[in-house]
Amino acid sequence: MSELTTHQILIYIMVAASVADREVNDLELEKIRTIIRALPVFDTYDGSKLAQDCQACGKILKSSGGLTEILAASHNVLPERLFETAYALAVDVSVADFYFKREETRFAQMLAEELDIDEATCSAIRVAARARHRRL
Repeated sequence: MSELTTHQILIYIMVAASVADREVNDLELEKIRTIIRALPVFDTYDGSKLAQDCQACGKILKSSGGLTEILAASHNVLPERLFETAYALAVDVSVADFYFKREETRFAQMLAEELDIDEATCSAIRVAARARHRRL
């Protein structure tokens, strides 16, 4: 895997969260686009590269060991201060369809382990994400 930028690895994490259950849906894709448009961490990201970055991630995920590569890259590329942000982005994408499926939960656990995020922090992030995505 070539040298990734911080923006790219954050996108790869969101895409990996989306495909964890093997069902990429429109709500999750729209959540990724919304996150990129709205969050300060993406202020300097060139949104015209999103499709290209998503395709590159998909290619990696289809390869043997691709998920392991993305998880390792997340630890190596991201500054430590963005570890919790990366986890929160993955969870937000996972709950965008109002369900946190077993495969998505497993991906989140793997990411938390890779980024050494404690369970209390993970739990707080998941609760906050569920609260943000509730319907009337």
